Amino acid sequence: MKKSDECLDDFLMEQKLTLRCYLDRIEHRPWFVTLLVASSTILLPVIVHLLPPVNGKPIGAILLPMFYIPLIGLLIFRNPIPVLIGAVLAPVTNHLVTGRPTLELLPILEIELAVFTVFCLLFLRTRHLKFIAGPLGYLAVKLVSSSLLFLFPKLLEESRFFLSNSIATGLPGIMILLLLNVLIIKSKVFDD
Repeated sequence: MKKSDECLDDFLMEQKLTLRCYLDRIEHRPWFVTLLVASSTILLPVIVHLLPPVNGKPIGAILLPMFYIPLIGLLIFRNPIPVLIGAVLAPVTNHLVTGRPTLELLPILEIELAVFTVFCLLFLRTRHLKFIAGPLGYLAVKLVSSSLLFLFPKLLEESRFFLSNSIATGLPGIMILLLLNVLIIKSKVFDD
């Protein structure tokens, strides 16, 4: 039994090294990381939004798919700059290709993804907060967004309870962010 455990450990270590080597090769092409993050950040929400609304709420507002890829990118790539650029490019590229998000929401989503990525990066670099960086990043985003709504009075009229509604509606997505966050860190696959 001990020999099979050692074989399994050796196999897992070999797979980890292979994956790290592959990621290192990708990271030598920051434009590719940016393209990968931007396209994934567009594609995942498009797929999720194909699902029907739940109680009249878009499934994207519940599952928060636009935040998954920037978090995963920060967790697996060493250089956060291409991840940040990819995250910020995603909403505007999506708008140009699909017409969604609307022009009114575009600046807010751009800011949200940038703020989320920066805050997650800061939390991931803090030993005691790294396991909850995704959910904390989302909470930080919604605090910033709710304060920015005062700059966009047209949106403010419709969103008096924006912060509390965003958190309550997005609770399943916040849990998914937590799960992704913990699983990727605990897997130790992407450690240096």
